[in-house]
Amino acid sequence: MKVLFVTLFPLENNTSVTISNYGLLRGLQLLGHDIILLMPYASDDDTMQIPYDVSGMRIVRVDGIPFNQLRQAPKKQTIWYKIKRKWHKWFDFLDFTAPYLQSGTSVSLLDEHFDLIISTSDPKTTHVFVKKLINKGLSYGRWIQHWGDPMYGDITRSNAYPSWIVKLYERRIIKWADKVVYVSPFTADMLKQAHPQYAEKIHFVPLPCEEMEQTPLQEKTDLLKLVYMGDYSPSIRNILPLYDAVKELEGVQLTIAGISSLKLDNTDHITVLPRIPQTQCHQLEAEADVSVTVCNLRGTQIPGKVYYAAASQKHMLVILDGDEKDKLRAYIESFNRYIVCDNNVESIKVALKTIQSAQGKIEYKVPEIFLPKNNVREVIS
Repeated sequence: MKVLFVTLFPLENNTSVTISNYGLLRGLQLLGHDIILLMPYASDDDTMQIPYDVSGMRIVRVDGIPFNQLRQAPKKQTIWYKIKRKWHKWFDFLDFTAPYLQSGTSVSLLDEHFDLIISTSDPKTTHVFVKKLINKGLSYGRWIQHWGDPMYGDITRSNAYPSWIVKLYERRIIKWADKVVYVSPFTADMLKQAHPQYAEKIHFVPLPCEEMEQTPLQEKTDLLKLVYMGDYSPSIRNILPLYDAVKELEGVQLTIAGISSLKLDNTDHITVLPRIPQTQCHQLEAEADVSVTVCNLRGTQIPGKVYYAAASQKHMLVILDGDEKDKLRAYIESFNRYIVCDNNVESIKVALKTIQSAQGKIEYKVPEIFLPKNNVREVIS
């Protein structure tokens, strides 16, 4: 098939969004599809490179301000700028990528026909962007929307609108697609109930994992190295119990890398970094024994790391939180791939001691549905 893959988050940027997008693209590659990748420029120069194999894909860029320039706040912020930013945060359904709806829809693809369009979010603007292209005459057979977080029930974003208005706006977007995929079974069920008239087009498929070289079974070491990669806004997830647990344990080292308003100090065995390039992430993860995921404070959204890091032989510690943690526990434990604990110091310490004693004794298998080829076959079915 000739597939148009649309994202308003360029692959050059290091986030969980780009990792999951590449997993989908890799699955399409392995299935032998003809891929046209439509995305913005990351920057206005050539210093940023795509850290993935995009051979065989035709890359078309969205017109407009480069993504990183659009996202970056000016060094000198006027009162008017701050007022506008606050206004947009509270009264816009979409995020900072909304300008692409005006500047970016004049693309050179309107004279082609695509058997399939896949639009991915975040950002959710991507789905509206595709609708703008269709309104301009883009020819296609089917359209699949692939959602990470929903609009209705998304704890990572707040605005001035009551939930019923957010639900109506989301319903309008879902209506446009032939199939809508969510990466959490609980989110898919919630959206089916929220939009019963479109329940038949709403599906759950987990994210694909990253392809990794098959490493030998990890040997027991004197120092257990943990790595947490990802943002950790205190309003979304609580990383302090992990931080405090590691401070209390001997023979454990933790590296944290991500953006947060929470200020954490470095210690003798805890290193705190800002968001770092993808290549550096891969290096730190390769050196670590344990990949750590911390779930959200509320809701049933599943961090992408649970899926895309599952292909290694590393231990994966999933720290559960929130009022729906029992549901999440049953789902995550069903894969027999993860070590799961609650988000408190004592539970985390017990889990880490369990991992220490299990080093060199457990061989992990990747769930078949996580493999990119199998995963994407299910997505596009």
